[in-house]
Formats: sequence, C-alpha cells, structure tokens
Amino acid sequence: MSPDPVSTLARPKALLERHLRDAVSGAPPVQRYYQMMAYHLGWLDEELRECGGQRGKRLRPALCLLACESVGAPPEHALGGALAVELVHNASLVHDDIEDGDELRRHRPAVWALWGTAHGVNVGDGMLSLAHLAMLEASASRGTTVAAMAAATLSRACVELFEGQFLDQEYQALDSVSLPQYRAMVDRKTGALFGCAAELGGLLGGAGPGVIRRLGQFGRTLGRAFQMQDDLLGVWGDQSQTGKPSADVRKRKRGLPAALAWECAGPAAFAELRDLFATVSPGSDQASERIVELFAELDVYGRGRRLVAAEVDAAIEQLPSSGLPDAAALPLLHFAASAVDPIVLAPK
Repeated sequence: MSPDPVSTLARPKALLERHLRDAVSGAPPVQRYYQMMAYHLGWLDEELRECGGQRGKRLRPALCLLACESVGAPPEHALGGALAVELVHNASLVHDDIEDGDELRRHRPAVWALWGTAHGVNVGDGMLSLAHLAMLEASASRGTTVAAMAAATLSRACVELFEGQFLDQEYQALDSVSLPQYRAMVDRKTGALFGCAAELGGLLGGAGPGVIRRLGQFGRTLGRAFQMQDDLLGVWGDQSQTGKPSADVRKRKRGLPAALAWECAGPAAFAELRDLFATVSPGSDQASERIVELFAELDVYGRGRRLVAAEVDAAIEQLPSSGLPDAAALPLLHFAASAVDPIVLAPK
C-alpha cells in the first residue's frame, strides 16, 4: 500500500483545527490579543478579518494523534497533547521571527513586524502558556500520574527546544560549525518536540513505557530529518523560485548546508567558506553566490539528501521494535513519508 500524504494528514488535521481555534479564542477587553494568535495561525488577515491564509501542515499534532491511534486508543484521547505541541511550536515560531529579525512568516508579515516586538513576545508567551494549560486540562481526567507524566514530557521538550534556539543563536557567532554541533542543535530545536508529540500520543493512548519510548525515538529522529530537509529547501528551494541566493545564505545561517560544506571541504575551501561566512553586508550578494557555488562544488545538496534519507530510514527502523502490530504502525510509516518532501529524497 503506497503512502497517501493528503489523507494521512487530513484526518488528524480536521480533528485538531476546531479545538485549536477554541484554545486561542478570547473576549473583550483581550479579544485582540487572541486575534493576533489567530492571525499567526492563519485564520485571520492583517486587518484581523477571517481569511483562508496558510495554516501550516500541523505535523506535530498529527503525529501525536496518529501515535495515540497506533496504540489502540481513539485519537481524541490525545487531543490535549496535540493542541499542546502545536501551540508550543507556534510560540517558538513567533519568538524565532523576533530573534532572527525575520519580517515574513508564510509569505505574510510576522506578528512582531505588524504589531511590534513587545506584542510579538507577549503573543508567543501566551501561546506557550496556553499549551501547558491545554495539556493539564486534558490529561487531568486520566489521573494524576498520567497528568504529571504528560506535563513533565511537554516541559522537558520545551526546555530542549529553547536549548536548541540558544545553540542556533550561538552558532551564528562561530567561524565554522561541525556536523556534530549541528546535530546537537537540531536534535533539540526540532527533534525534541516531534519526539514529545509521539510520546504524548502513546502516553495518552494508554501505552506502556517501552512503546512510549520507541515512539519518542521515532518522532525525534523524524524531527531531525524534517529540520535537515528544511535547511536544504531553505537554500535550494528559495533559489529555484527566485533565481537569487536564499535568505539563509544571505544571513549566513549555520544550518545543514554550511555544516556539511565545512565537514567535507579541503583546507583552501574551508578557509574560503570561513571568510565568506564572516562577510554579511547589504552588498554581499556576490559573496552569497560564491557560497552557493562552493556548496555545489562540494556536492552539499547530494550529501544532504542522503543524510535526510538515512534519518528517515533510522526513524522507520524504530517501529518494528516498538511492539506495534504492522497494521497499527502503517499510518506512522505513511506519516514519515508525508513529513519529508519527496523533492528532497527523489534521485536526480
């Protein structure tokens, strides 16, 4: 049976959307505060009117709901966990835009760019708090032990995510970044919340510790693959559409392409990359173009695609040892295929 990315994600996304909308609703005098959250989530436009904006793939909550279903429970049992991981993820995006000075998010002005940094910080903080509230309220009916375990799982993932954000910022000041350093960053920044989503699905679905652990490893590894592909598309995806070096290159992001380039470069290319990454100015397009040329000479895109494929394979290999029946694990296999862009994995 071949993966159907649309149906794999559509069913859990439909279950989530209405409840997510309820989670970020508010009445006067704070209605506009929650409307800013709704704007970021894609339901409202810049005038805070209803619209059909881009709403993201909702991958993390979909993983949570599918993991719950895979252990034999109705996906509704994990709805609180799904809401929580999606709210944490979006809180991190709101804050990430401020940290990076990115004025656009999904082709629209970022929250802070529309309403100022103070509102941006407050919107992100509010979504993070709502995430923990959703998790606690939903898991309370499962008993104090499950509620405490769910809250601890979410909090640990948040701490790791913030550690990853810290490393992302720290690496921008380094002359070069190694592949192990990059892995340490993405394992926290993206892997942790994917792992948390799968763990919460298993926990709220009533699975045992061994199954929960394997589901978490599956999610974390898949999260690394997702971030790696995002870094590749952040360079070559943008350039294929605009014909110009991507924002990631212009900002000298120490992502996967840069780490791979430094990993395989000889002394001369390594030194040239180091010097080019130290050059960031409004007139540095020529330097950006040279960076992309060096990436091509070092086959960074090909190496990156192979690394993404290896991470996806490693994630899938976690499932047979989880104890899940093949039929129960099948939606998770389809999810893995849906989460990674076939453009990245397809041979050229």
